Amino acid sequence: MNIWQCEEYAKEHGFDSVKFTANFPVGQKQCEWLDAYFGMFKVDGIEGFLMTRSIGKQFPNLTCKIIEG
Repeated sequence: MNIWQCEEYAKEHGFDSVKFTANFPVGQKQCEWLDAYFGMFKVDGIEGFLMTRSIGKQFPNLTCKIIEG
């Protein structure tokens, strides 16, 4: 699934708790939704949070896999 589909899944299954992996160009990273309705998620090893809107535009082929939630 892509980041947009992952966001929709999180809205239906725990908007602030679903964990997933994302395949970034630098490798696979574990992520967790902070608030899927606002498109905010955190990535292990990165301080702060990322937004679906900007990541979806920057990495349109980013794939994700739900691991918990």
